Amino acid sequence: AVFGLAGLLEGRFLLQGQSLDTSAALALGAGLGGVIGALAGLLSCLVLAPLTDAASPSRWYGRYLSRGESAASPAERVEWSAGSLAALSAVVALALWVGLFGGLAHDFNQRRLTMAFTALGGVTGACLGWMVWVVLKPVFRWALSKIAGDGRFIVSMPIGLVVVTLALGAAAVSRLDLGAYRLDRMAWPLGTFLMGVVLFAFVKKQGRRIRGPIYVIGWGSMVWSGVFTTSAQEWERRSVPIFKLGTTTHLALGGLRYFTDGDGDGTSSLFGGGDCDDSDPGIGPHAKEIPGNGIDENCRAGDAPLPKVVKPEPKPEPVVIAPRAEPKPYNIVFILIDTLRPHRMSLYGYKRKTTPNLKAFAGDALVFDHVYAQAPNTPRSMPSIFTGRYPSRVDWIKRYTNYGKLKPANETLFEIYGEAGWQTEAVSAHWYFDRAKGIKQGVQKWDNKGSKTVRESNTQSCAPLITKKLLRRLEVFEKDKRKFVIFAHYFDPHGRYMNHPKVKIFAKKGLSNRYDSEIAFVDHHLKPVLEKLNEGLLAKNTIVVITSDHGEAFRELGFNFHGRTVYDEEIKVPLLIRIPGIPGKRLKKPAGLVDLLPTLTELTGLKAARAQGESLVGLWTGRDPQPTGPIFMEQLPYPNYKTHIVAALSRQTRVKAIRNITDNVIEVFDLKSDPREKINLLDKNPNAGRKIRQQLEQFIDADPG
Repeated sequence: AVFGLAGLLEGRFLLQGQSLDTSAALALGAGLGGVIGALAGLLSCLVLAPLTDAASPSRWYGRYLSRGESAASPAERVEWSAGSLAALSAVVALALWVGLFGGLAHDFNQRRLTMAFTALGGVTGACLGWMVWVVLKPVFRWALSKIAGDGRFIVSMPIGLVVVTLALGAAAVSRLDLGAYRLDRMAWPLGTFLMGVVLFAFVKKQGRRIRGPIYVIGWGSMVWSGVFTTSAQEWERRSVPIFKLGTTTHLALGGLRYFTDGDGDGTSSLFGGGDCDDSDPGIGPHAKEIPGNGIDENCRAGDAPLPKVVKPEPKPEPVVIAPRAEPKPYNIVFILIDTLRPHRMSLYGYKRKTTPNLKAFAGDALVFDHVYAQAPNTPRSMPSIFTGRYPSRVDWIKRYTNYGKLKPANETLFEIYGEAGWQTEAVSAHWYFDRAKGIKQGVQKWDNKGSKTVRESNTQSCAPLITKKLLRRLEVFEKDKRKFVIFAHYFDPHGRYMNHPKVKIFAKKGLSNRYDSEIAFVDHHLKPVLEKLNEGLLAKNTIVVITSDHGEAFRELGFNFHGRTVYDEEIKVPLLIRIPGIPGKRLKKPAGLVDLLPTLTELTGLKAARAQGESLVGLWTGRDPQPTGPIFMEQLPYPNYKTHIVAALSRQTRVKAIRNITDNVIEVFDLKSDPREKINLLDKNPNAGRKIRQQLEQFIDADPG
């Protein structure tokens, strides 16, 4: 009954929208809520009823809190209370000990070592808890016997402590920066189940007048869930809001797909799972497509065709074409501000003055209004930026690890310029660059001094240090008068946001306010760097690039932080390019960070032969060729988050198609009219975005895996 009612509430307040009208959302919520309710009810019949009979609350009350004939003696009440308080102390000791081990293991690089160390913490913590119980029970017995009276008060002490501890724990967890983990998807089902337990305890001994309506709701919910799940259609369309925003319904639909997966490949042919052959584990939405074999392995758009063989034609006489921009041996200063979302920059129209220094610097720069990172997290985005290739097309040693290493076959920005005679350097202060193997290829000097452990980096404010390092190197470059490329990484807006009283506090509380303060902090410390770049030879012969590796979400579409989706809040980034002699300009046409390497090499007369992006030079020169191909974005699965999502954006129409391969749902948005990605065009027009969807499917089919 409770799960059915909770499903109705979820349908009304979470699922209702473009994909589902009110009646469909209510029906879906009640139906899937009933699925979980039926399972919970069955388990309750098997477990909860015997458990409450064995440990009846009313029987416990009669024995330990009442004054009846069967009531326990003061000594028995002392014994029960002492044992309970000792047990609570043991649990606290266990939790603290395991927490200590978990905190230490958080800094380990090897997953197996982390698991083994955490397991060791659990075993030793259990032993510690047992010793605490043995030692403290007689202590509590002695202390309580001095204040016992009839013992009823001391019996309520452990219960009160548990209630207060749970309340404080829930309040503490609600304040933690854990939004990326969608705690509501665990809290809703758990809370609903606990409400059901309370209701069960309340009505167990009530009369028919009270139990009758609840029976009707409960049986009605289960019957409706059976009818609904066997007759409902259009599961692929219906599942979009469920996997995006649902809680109990998300759990129920995932469970239905799991238990109806006939071949064990992780997908089902039912409930919108998308498996077109549930008897063959080699065929399904997650399978690798093999072109030209007559089999549609990934169940999308038929078998991928073999690449066309183009016969070589006689080469025409070479035609000398004037370059679109006169190539010069410019220096390059590449500044990357981690986790910087353009919507939060006053440079891009934000109401708060978060980036006054960047805004002033942008007066002489090319400012791109619609730029997309190729991945929503640093370990996939950085290699993509430096190689000019999409994340799935980077040559990985181990693609699906948390911090994938790159093969030497990759050609990075630093290698291209280093081999052409530029001095290549980088300044940073973060643990990622100690683990990132491959993106350092071609860097002659990488200064990562000041990096801290994973845990310490959460409260690290490195902007002053990076500015100091960068200014020192720029002064050296000025004296040497040698061509150089230097990369600088400002980490501050990432991680645990903090207020910076010496710079700017927009409000003392709230993730969003502290995030803005972090942006203002970096902008403040960038000021001397920007002033230096506006002086002397640096202003005359240096290209300056300022961008980010990904954005940041604030629950606009369900998540906080980043690394979970390819919606604009996580994937859209700022981009400024200051080129000597080129006047400042705002550019509206979409671009990708994958386009940076081809752009820089064209400006400096070099080649990025393996890069997949397109040079952006035509956007401000007005000379063809203009970038025309779609921009792709990828959330590649990795151990900490195994959801696989790929998106494609049309540069011409700004229509964006997103396919969640893991959950088999697809969305299409018109970013011109719907920049917040709220209206899935497929809800009303099955043909919406057909061209960009086809390009997306072709990109997915060609994934080397």
